[in-house]
Amino acid sequence: MFDIGWSEMMVVAVLTLLIMGPKELPNTLRSVSKWVKKAKGLAREFQSGVDDVIRESDLQDARKALEGSNSESIRKTIEEVIDPSKTLSKTSQEVKDGVEALAKEGAEDKEEHNPFASITKPPTNLVSETPKRDTPKSDIPEPAVLSEADHKTTSS
Repeated sequence: MFDIGWSEMMVVAVLTLLIMGPKELPNTLRSVSKWVKKAKGLAREFQSGVDDVIRESDLQDARKALEGSNSESIRKTIEEVIDPSKTLSKTSQEVKDGVEALAKEGAEDKEEHNPFASITKPPTNLVSETPKRDTPKSDIPEPAVLSEADHKTTSS
C-alpha cells in the first residue's frame, strides 16, 4: 500500500528511538497503536456501510426487475410445464369435492345415529357431598421427648 521496505522501516525505528528516548518510547508506541486501531475500526465501518448501500441497490434493482415482469405469465408457464393437459388440476378438484361430500355425509350420519344427541349437558353434581364428622381424640398418649439426662441414663 505505502510501498515501505524493511530498510525504510529500520531508519524510522532508529530515528524514533533517538528522538523519543528509551523511557518515552513504550508510551508513545501504545498511543500510536491505539490510534491505528481506531483508524482501522473506522475504515472497517465505512467499508461495511458502503457494502450495505451496494447490496441494497442491487436488491432494489432485482426487485424492480421482478415486479416489472408479469408474474402471472410466469405462473402459467410453470403450470404448463408441470401439467400440460390439465389432468392434475382436474383430478385434484374432483378429489377435493369428493372429500367435502364425504365429510358432509359423515356429519349427517353422525347426527342421525347418535343415541345421546338428545342429551344436551351431562349432570354436573353426580357425587354427593358427605358430611364431615367430628372424630373424638384418641386415648393414645403422644410419645414423650427424652431429655439429655434421660438419654444418658438409658444408653448406659
